[in-house]
Amino acid sequence: MLCLDSRLVSVVQRSLLALALTISLGACVAPIPIKDQAPKVSYPVTTKVAVAVIDSRTDVTVDKKPPTFIGHAHALFGIPTDMQIYPWVALKEEKNFTLAQELEQRIADALQADGASVVRLDSAAHTDAASVRRVALGSNADRLLFISLDKWWIDINLSWVGSFELDWGYTVAISDKNGAVLASVSDSGRDVVQEKGSDSPRNMITEAFRARLEKLMERTEVRTALGTSVDQSSLQTMTRAKSQ
Repeated sequence: MLCLDSRLVSVVQRSLLALALTISLGACVAPIPIKDQAPKVSYPVTTKVAVAVIDSRTDVTVDKKPPTFIGHAHALFGIPTDMQIYPWVALKEEKNFTLAQELEQRIADALQADGASVVRLDSAAHTDAASVRRVALGSNADRLLFISLDKWWIDINLSWVGSFELDWGYTVAISDKNGAVLASVSDSGRDVVQEKGSDSPRNMITEAFRARLEKLMERTEVRTALGTSVDQSSLQTMTRAKSQ
């Protein structure tokens, strides 16, 4: 029986991945520009919104993967290798982003394009939900859109064109400037994405991220909480108080 040195196997794995990355990411397909990576918001948001995304994935908190981790790519012979947000999704301008920062930026871009004034919270506030809410209260924002990533995992095989999977899970909470929760929802699922031989894995994964964020932003709970004007929200709060 032929026995291979473990160090040689590791070198082979890295070489195969490098080859796969070179072929797939360096193909003659232009990456989707940053300006086109944001999800579309179909309703007007005219309030001042603070946006915060924190990474609560067990991949990071338990398995100690880096916060840039986004899943597995299977190269030749089906060997799985860890994928990072750069270069699989993020462009060079954002190569130092974590997954949470990448998704937060795309949501902020979407809200700004829709007319909202977006408040970016200090990175120190992104440690946990309590820190985010505390800092947001002092930001003078009309709304806080807080998202905790529970799962965000890509699994793609580079050996053939078929489909890949995006397993996702999140908790979303939207509160007003006084900290009152206007909407809260948790959800999870799996998106099976059909691949296109004419496109690059980077673009297809980017599109899958955009599509999932778009569905998040179009949820009824999110639409209602973000699309309600400050005056309407105050009136609704007063009405509820009087009815109690």
